[in-house]
Amino acid sequence: MSVSTKRALAAALLSTSLLSAPVFASGLTTPPVQEKWVEPPVSAVQDEPVTEKKEAKKDEKDKKKALPLEAARTVEFETDEATWVSLDVSPNGQTIMFELLGDIYTMPMTGGEAAALITGMAFQSQPVFSPDGSQIAYISDEDGSDNLYIAGVDGSKPKKLSSMGSGEAMSPAWSADGDNVFVSQISNGIGANEIWMYHKHGGKGIQITNSKPGGPGTPRAQQPNAMGASPSSDGRYLYYAGALGGFTYNLTNFPWSVVRRDMQEGTTDVIANAYGGAVRPAISPDGNMLVYGTRHETQTGLRVRNMTTGEDRWLAYPITRDDQESRATRDLLPAYSFTPDGSAIVLNSGGKIERIAIEDGARTNIPFTAKVKIDVGPNLIHQEKDPEGPVVARMAQTPSLSPDGTTIVFSALGELYSMSLEDGATPSKITRAGTNVFQPSWSHDGRHITFISWDASGGHIWRMRANGRGRPEQVTKTSGYYSDPHFAPGNDEIVAVRGSNHQFNLGNPSPPSDLVAVDVDSGDERVVLAGTGFSTIHFGDAADRVYLYAGGGLIGGGDGTLFSVRLDGTDRRDHVKVTGQGLYFAAQPVPARDMRLSPDGRYALARSQEQLQVVAVPQTGRTAVTVNVAGPSVPLKTLSDFGVDYFEWSADGETILWSSGSTIYTQKLADVEWVKPEKEEKSEEETDENSDEKAEPAEDADKAEEAEEEKDYQSFTARVEVPRDNPEGSILLTGATVITMGPAGTMEKSLTVSLPRLAPVVHWMHHAARKCATCPASLSRPDLSIAMVIGQIGPEAK
Repeated sequence: MSVSTKRALAAALLSTSLLSAPVFASGLTTPPVQEKWVEPPVSAVQDEPVTEKKEAKKDEKDKKKALPLEAARTVEFETDEATWVSLDVSPNGQTIMFELLGDIYTMPMTGGEAAALITGMAFQSQPVFSPDGSQIAYISDEDGSDNLYIAGVDGSKPKKLSSMGSGEAMSPAWSADGDNVFVSQISNGIGANEIWMYHKHGGKGIQITNSKPGGPGTPRAQQPNAMGASPSSDGRYLYYAGALGGFTYNLTNFPWSVVRRDMQEGTTDVIANAYGGAVRPAISPDGNMLVYGTRHETQTGLRVRNMTTGEDRWLAYPITRDDQESRATRDLLPAYSFTPDGSAIVLNSGGKIERIAIEDGARTNIPFTAKVKIDVGPNLIHQEKDPEGPVVARMAQTPSLSPDGTTIVFSALGELYSMSLEDGATPSKITRAGTNVFQPSWSHDGRHITFISWDASGGHIWRMRANGRGRPEQVTKTSGYYSDPHFAPGNDEIVAVRGSNHQFNLGNPSPPSDLVAVDVDSGDERVVLAGTGFSTIHFGDAADRVYLYAGGGLIGGGDGTLFSVRLDGTDRRDHVKVTGQGLYFAAQPVPARDMRLSPDGRYALARSQEQLQVVAVPQTGRTAVTVNVAGPSVPLKTLSDFGVDYFEWSADGETILWSSGSTIYTQKLADVEWVKPEKEEKSEEETDENSDEKAEPAEDADKAEEAEEEKDYQSFTARVEVPRDNPEGSILLTGATVITMGPAGTMEKSLTVSLPRLAPVVHWMHHAARKCATCPASLSRPDLSIAMVIGQIGPEAK
């Protein structure tokens, strides 16, 4: 989550995350999992010796990775309320430390004016005191990602302990001896959290819980989720909330339970559970009282369990609502703290800070004020005038290259266009194709194009001469939801995907569909493959085979196999799979969104991670080889620079075509540079600091190299313009209730709207009479008696 987003959420004082919360299989009420914790070898927790030179390089690297956003404005105000505030009480019981809008504050235990301790552009949160009170631990995204930090109790000498490049961290807690800090963290942003332990002097950290006990392929619903560690003061036990799975919306049960881990034996036991879940546990200093949160009816409260007698009772109800039905990016409840003597807890609830007695639940307000001063980035609100010129199409959809490689056809704004691939060329509308037509492609002899039409009543497949002179012919007899039409190699059939009009009009994103072949002359259809799970029709050198892709979607649907079948639907052959990084919540590499095999079968184009890759296709038998974009086992090259929308091979397989927006790119396969030339590295003597020649910074050198690198592709702009519809005149909205969004409040008036500017002028008018003495009789007068008009009414209102 970006800093700006966090500050926006915090500034709105929201009490829950807006994105999601743990997906759970039925609760953690199953028998406790007897996990064994094995102390890792020393080498796993100790870094190599750090020299001054290495430390300097590390500092320089950290600076480069720090947040690039610079302050441009300052927001200042004073408040005596705050929500979803994590806090902690100092070991001597004299100070409360808490977070507020991404900064850390301290104040006396009795309340009063809070003093800012750690501020800045980074989002600092969830601070906790070390057992001896000399240090604090907290979460910060100072380096661009959530990580665990420690600092002196006065905020000095901050030091990063964890090193996540992405993901989220939450709920730091010091070990009893003050040497380590526990933290809940997740690297992929949507799976299950793990608890890690970091030594205050450094190291890579020790993993305490494992969210993937079955390996990387552990299903998300079976991943143990651990949040909010609370160590016992004797160091023997670690309490935390546990459940199975990542997150889900609209929970019908609350599977979180309080788990206790024996840090000597490595075993775990479920200590507390409840119908409303058991979350955010805190163990008292003497280890005798356990407080945890739970949902009751529509609100959240705290219960306290006597660990000696087993008595379990309500301590406080209601409190701040828990975050069990969202992603809980800052834990399931904000942190609260026992007082050093264990007689009370201090927490944030209802916007205030309260002290709650353990014995009887008596609640006492601890008043505070905080003078907030927040540096924020530039104002990104940009006012633009409504354009008045022609409408320019932003995308050339499904461009298709002619067999001779000289011309493309594409659709834009519901019409078909053709354009020569030469400098300065402009698209020409294929007027006779009509409107609401899409997805054109060429016959193999280049004499015809085929395309589809869509409207509310259904769609059809069409054919017409490529030169645009003949009238289009409707090929299909039966209306349907057709897509991706392509001529078969003999040009006597058109192969397409056929779905149900009814399902499509209902808004079904994946209506049941078949692969059909339609006879061009008779319109007769035959089913080649039944069912869904394929797309991207294309042909190669084999006259009797059609190539398809079983994948797609934002996170890679299907199994991601590029395969082919005979035109009678038999003899399936799998050719290749390409995987890459998916959206942030995808735990494993996902299939490419789209793929196409070259006509000779030696190469494939894949759209993965929103870029276009060309990959060599190995022939190893009937089983498709999987190629991962991140670490390919065969030659692979990313062709696009700005993302890719559509792509295809030329008929001879020697040219690659792709598009981004309204720009068309072509590149010769022979010009693909499969292996990037290595840089010449100078010896240490040549770059010695005493040398007269100064070394060029690595980042600057990379940028210079990119700027000087000559691109192998050609680009062409498919600029399509249509006249803008600018209505003129005025209309009178009669009988409306006008909400002015200003000092005038709500008015019973009529509203004259001048077109095309939609500039409103309000006229007094009797509600029932529908008359306006100053309004021309020619005005259109729609009756809005049952409607409300909301807008900003300026001083011209009369």
